[in-house]
Amino acid sequence: MQSSQLELPQEILRINQEQSRKFMELATVRSAYRESHSTEFALTKCMDGRVDVTLITGTPIGIITAFRSVGGIHNLEWKKFRRCLENWLNHAKAKKRSAVLIVTYHWSRGALQFGCKGFNYNLQAAVDGMSRFRRQVESHYRGEIWPVMVGLETDTNSLIVHSPKGEILDLGLVYPDTGKSFLEEKLHSMFVGFPESVLKDLASLFLGNVQYINNNKVKSSEPLDHQEQVLAIGDYVEWLPFGFALKLGLHDPVLKQSIVVAASIIHDNLLSGRIPNNGALFISVPYWQPNQRQAAITQSNSLFQIANKSIRENYPDMRNFFNPLVGVMDLSTNGFEKI
Repeated sequence: MQSSQLELPQEILRINQEQSRKFMELATVRSAYRESHSTEFALTKCMDGRVDVTLITGTPIGIITAFRSVGGIHNLEWKKFRRCLENWLNHAKAKKRSAVLIVTYHWSRGALQFGCKGFNYNLQAAVDGMSRFRRQVESHYRGEIWPVMVGLETDTNSLIVHSPKGEILDLGLVYPDTGKSFLEEKLHSMFVGFPESVLKDLASLFLGNVQYINNNKVKSSEPLDHQEQVLAIGDYVEWLPFGFALKLGLHDPVLKQSIVVAASIIHDNLLSGRIPNNGALFISVPYWQPNQRQAAITQSNSLFQIANKSIRENYPDMRNFFNPLVGVMDLSTNGFEKI
């Protein structure tokens, strides 16, 4: 998007208005999906916009809860993250739904340098790191949260499913006409002890990826490098499109450090000529109830001060690069409100 500095925040607002409209229009679709699927899904993912599991599984918007961080690296010792995770788990329990946490990493088959910078483009390090976190979740929430590790090969948008025993199912190699029953049988052998309802819902999710892959075969032969112009801090910002924004979650215990990492990627984009000389610093704190709005405003303003200071101290040549867009999000509509 080759927007001017003043136009870029307006572009973000336009995108949000469109996504909010779609979100509200799909309320009936989401309700029907939840009626036929008794599993609540969340996933941990990288700040990189390449990982869009909602899109590549054909899942309705608003079904999958996302927790983002640099490299997708999470740890249950992070108090803010653990609180967010347990709030999600308690929501699933209240709705009498099973809880599945999808732990993701991403990589590029065409060129490792188009993989995850959070792991220094090292695929094995990403697999090992996500495996450790999956085991941590399994140990702490045995029988409450069912963790599943999944890789995303970004050249083809194929999901690679890992079993706890080390078995791998590459959905990019699954025959296009494969039925859900085949995937259920395969997952049953890979994830021994998982509830039948969870396996059925996972099979449905993964079948969506098989269908997406085979309906989107026409792609560029070259993987895409980073081209982000926007540094986004907030939760429920999945609607910001691929290649446009790097996204950091509010639960990150080393947020200042993560802001610097994200700014370094955008700085490199600028120096390499992949983006024009303008960007945006987007801050969005969500709220559910009207009486939570003022606290969200206070937090959003505080986050802007932290981010702005971190960028200016570490990248003084970018002090005029990021045009600020600070606000809150009403989760009943997914609509962003500038403050």
